[in-house]
Formats: sequence, C-alpha cells, structure tokens
Amino acid sequence: MPEILLCTDLDRTLLPNGLQAESPNARQWFVEAVNYPGLQLAYVSGRSLALMQQAIVEYNLPLPDFAITDVGSLIYRREGKHYRPLPGWQHYIAADWGSHNSQSLAHTIGELPHLKLQPAQQQQQYKLSYQIVPATAMAEDIALLQQQLLAMAINVRLISSIDETSNMGLVDLLPQRAGKRQAIDFLVQSLSLAASQIFLVAIAVMI
Repeated sequence: MPEILLCTDLDRTLLPNGLQAESPNARQWFVEAVNYPGLQLAYVSGRSLALMQQAIVEYNLPLPDFAITDVGSLIYRREGKHYRPLPGWQHYIAADWGSHNSQSLAHTIGELPHLKLQPAQQQQQYKLSYQIVPATAMAEDIALLQQQLLAMAINVRLISSIDETSNMGLVDLLPQRAGKRQAIDFLVQSLSLAASQIFLVAIAVMI
C-alpha cells in the first residue's frame, strides 16, 4: 500500500497540448518529485491506455502505478510491464446503464445533425464518444442529445470539450458513477487511504 498517492492529469498538465506552451523544466521537476519514498503515481486522463503509453514513451515520463483512462471509465493497476483492470470498477459503473453498453446506446441515440461517432479505438464498453463539427454546433446538438438521454431514463454523465486545433467539439457519455474524480475516489477507497495521503495535480474534474 502506498504512503502517498499522487494523481495527475496529462494533457495541459504534464504534457503540452493545444495552443499553450509547455512550462520550462516541468517534466524534470516531476520526475524528481515522484521519486519520493513511499509515493505511488496515478495518471488520470481522457486518453485510452494505448495513447497514454504512447505519451509515456514520447515524453519519457515515469511509469505510473495506476492508470485512470478514457475520462475515468477505466482504472488499471500496473504489474511490471502489464496493466490489469482494477477489480470491481466496471461492475460498479455498469449499474447506471442497466442493459446498455456504448454500442447499444449509440444505436438507440441514432443520428443528430452534426454528431458523429469518434473512431472505434476511442470507444469503450462504458464510454461513448462523439465529435461535433463545427464546434459552433455544440450547443444545438448537445441540447438534442440531452433530450434523448432524458427520455431513455438512464444515469448518464455528459462531458464536453473543444479541440482548439481542429475546431471540433468532443462529447463523452459515461455512466453517472464514472468520471475522473469518481475513479480517483474509487481507487483511494480500494487502497484504504486517508485524505491526507492523496495529492491531486491539476486534475480536470467534472462535477
């Protein structure tokens, strides 16, 4: 069990992404900080596990002990070179969607004017991801999407953002129990850690 759990986002925190430049020496400082005795590291990201691993190699980041990926819909524990799903998390969040998974949910939602599914590698069992082009159509399509979800009477968390580099709106649908902060809370509870043992570094939480 770790004495300290350090949780940090990746993009626009440890990694440059978008129009903002990377802070000088930030990664060097971070590598030194995570060597603190008794500290374990968790990366928290909207990226998939594969894209997280790619970033770790590209930016020469320390390997995490835990990986919270796909906007908090998956949690992994690292065992050597392998990442194993944290027991219980998928079962816990699945209750919000009942008999639905992302594939059946997408089928039920159908088509909206500017709403398109993101590539297959961005989808997970309990994460349904769309893109909206142009980003100026976000408000219209999200309003229509929320109407459909309300009629379905399932517990859904909707997270939206804008990719500044491509003028694209991004929308993720998760079970209500899922999300970055919710996944951190589940991990902390599974490790039986006290609040004084947790440090969060600029986590982009969605309440």
